[in-house]
Amino acid sequence: METAGLFNLSRPAAPRVFLFYNKFFSDYHMSPHTHPYVEFMCLESGSALLRLPDGEHKLGAGQFICLDSGVPHGMIIKEPTRILNVEFEFQPQDNANVSERILPLPYPRNRVPYFILNDNTNIATFMKMIINEVTSHQPDQQLAVELLIWQLLLELKRLAASEEQLQGNCHVRKAMAYLDSHYFENCSVSLLAAKMNLNRSYLQRIFKAETGSTPAAYLLELRLQRASALLARTDLPIAQVSDYVGFSSQQYFTHVFCKHQGMTPRQYRLTKQKATKA
Repeated sequence: METAGLFNLSRPAAPRVFLFYNKFFSDYHMSPHTHPYVEFMCLESGSALLRLPDGEHKLGAGQFICLDSGVPHGMIIKEPTRILNVEFEFQPQDNANVSERILPLPYPRNRVPYFILNDNTNIATFMKMIINEVTSHQPDQQLAVELLIWQLLLELKRLAASEEQLQGNCHVRKAMAYLDSHYFENCSVSLLAAKMNLNRSYLQRIFKAETGSTPAAYLLELRLQRASALLARTDLPIAQVSDYVGFSSQQYFTHVFCKHQGMTPRQYRLTKQKATKA
């Protein structure tokens, strides 16, 4: 039976803490291993080298990692490092409606089953509150711990979404800059995505979300703007204008131009020339 985790929880469930600590490590080596628990690890000082399925990642002070259940991981620490750690599992619970509103989480952009993010202090604060509550032995302790874990996961969801948006914005700006400089070349979405080392569908999604337009539509508008300027300000033959701005043929250029401008390139040029002479 598949272990319930952050990305595959499909039934109401409640979190139960399995392990926690807040301690210093120095010259420490953790062999690669797996476990059926979701793990939050936050570095308050020092650094650690994490060994994950996709390679090694260095974690510094003020960063945290959230590993889904079943993810192989190891760790090497070579300097004094303080680590907050909370591990928990999800157990079925019929009335756990909160779980359905927070989980499952969407996978990160690179499809790895973990998050490595900068802490905005809230993650470390919630982790400390969970540890304090687990050791307090107060009435309704389990309920308090559950609520704190849901807050922790909600904060993770918000941070991950914010990071995704920031990365998306950066990628979109780079894509637009590339198109602005290479609009006259073959700039298919697949080629653009390859140039930026991005998945084609992901690039289209973030581009649309940021600009309200697809990369192909943005490129077409760019080419039409450049063509309009050349038609209005130069005497270049229409075939040359078409070629200069990246259209595959004059016939296709004329068709697209007429569709968007309501007149042929020749009519547009004549209209602009008359307006200039008036």
